Amino acid sequence: MCKRSRIIMAVLLVLLVAGMASAQGVRSTAPTEADNFIPSGTKIVENKITLRGYGSKFAGNAEWDDNMLVWRELEKRTNVRIEWETVVNTEARTKAQTLFAADDLPDLFLKNALNMSDVVKFSASGHLVDLKQYMDAGLMPNFKEAYDNDVNLRIALTTADGKIYTLPAYYPDDIDTTRRFMYVNETWLNRVGKRKPTTLTELYDVLKAFRDLDANGNGDPNDEYPIAFGNVNETEKTARALAGIDDIFGQPFNVINGQLTQMYTSDNMKEAWRFLAKLYAEKYLEPDLFTKTTTEFFARLANDQYGVTLLLPPADSSQFGILEPSFGILGKENVIWNWKVSPLLGVATFAITTKNPYPRETARWIDYLYGDDGSTLVRMGVEGDTYVTNADGSLSYSEKIKSDPQGVEFAMAKYSFWLQPNATPGRYTAKQTLPLFEGTLTPSAIPVFAPYNTKHAYSLPSLPADIERERTTLLGEINKYYSESRAAFMTGKLDIDKDWNIYVTTLKQLKVDRLQEIYRQAYAIVQDALK
Repeated sequence: MCKRSRIIMAVLLVLLVAGMASAQGVRSTAPTEADNFIPSGTKIVENKITLRGYGSKFAGNAEWDDNMLVWRELEKRTNVRIEWETVVNTEARTKAQTLFAADDLPDLFLKNALNMSDVVKFSASGHLVDLKQYMDAGLMPNFKEAYDNDVNLRIALTTADGKIYTLPAYYPDDIDTTRRFMYVNETWLNRVGKRKPTTLTELYDVLKAFRDLDANGNGDPNDEYPIAFGNVNETEKTARALAGIDDIFGQPFNVINGQLTQMYTSDNMKEAWRFLAKLYAEKYLEPDLFTKTTTEFFARLANDQYGVTLLLPPADSSQFGILEPSFGILGKENVIWNWKVSPLLGVATFAITTKNPYPRETARWIDYLYGDDGSTLVRMGVEGDTYVTNADGSLSYSEKIKSDPQGVEFAMAKYSFWLQPNATPGRYTAKQTLPLFEGTLTPSAIPVFAPYNTKHAYSLPSLPADIERERTTLLGEINKYYSESRAAFMTGKLDIDKDWNIYVTTLKQLKVDRLQEIYRQAYAIVQDALK
């Protein structure tokens, strides 16, 4: 046999042995892509993979890089690395649109970089990956458990053809789905000689005393703000609650005689705005309500300048007590506490793009946040560093977090990405969220407000693309005029009695009744799902 023949025979023998080894289940030292994937457990791949992520980052959040504790730990546990491009949350969606237009997509979007209209649009154009295929294949067991047991998830996320293109910020417990409660400064009450108000007349009497009698006792009778519910939207939403206006699908709709009914032009709305106009005219509300910043609000809250509020000071709230919303504008029995919301605090908080070379690995990665260990990591951080486990099994933030002068949320913003929690994908139960309220009145407020809570806290179901576009367009035009009118009525530029009919007529011209028809379609989908 010649030398060349011997070489050929040697090569063939090597190939034959390799083939036999493969047939007997012996792996090569260099795993294939299929070999690298781990279909269950925390670790997702044998050899680390890197993904390109685009995130919407709240301004107070630390950078999403290797210095952030939670990202480091998540990479360590899953063996998946994410290299992030982050954009401040107020600009993230606009920038995301340019990425789609340029076909320069990341592997995934996280937090509120997209809204539901974007998801509908870009899934139809073939840019987003269907996640339900991975859920059905058993690769997303944590999310599937929640999905199978909560109709809100099914109606909000599932498209007409049975697919799922986005995942939510899911908070199933009452501690999180009642977003605001009312509190009154009891130190102020004692100082001005008043009791907690239980009627509208008593409320006005208390607010007048807070305004006029140096309620905070600092010698300046002009630095108190008797009532402050936050920004103008939060203030008006609370007034609507006291006037018996629900907030179904996030808009002023009530269920009346079984029919979803728009309340933009209702007598209830008229009375809610009359109430706000009185508060503003009497200087019970802040004069800069329409322009004040969140920073200014929290500074005044910490400086003991608020009498009635929806939020408590982050450091010391001992002077406040729970204020039951019994002083309804149209009577106690008509109050609808519309701050009770769907457990989907954010719907479009995560999506995988078709540019992603590892979609099933990414599906496994995000599913980890819907399990107990993953959601605890995101909300609490790492045990022994940012939190401790108590003897009864409950969790508490560590002293370095609780003692931070900025409060727990901003303290954790150095270690995790969950600042702006309604945009953070995952399943977060009272185990992970109650520690935020440790030592506050919030847990005790839940049963006080429960009798007033809305019975219609639904997620908006997925609508056909053309209907969703129409809904978004109408809602934008109507709410723009609505907000302008609200400001004019509150500040006295328009008279609530003389100019009300013009307001109603204009809303009819802006097709508020067509908007009602669209939302009735959504309500019908919900009712069918609940049967």
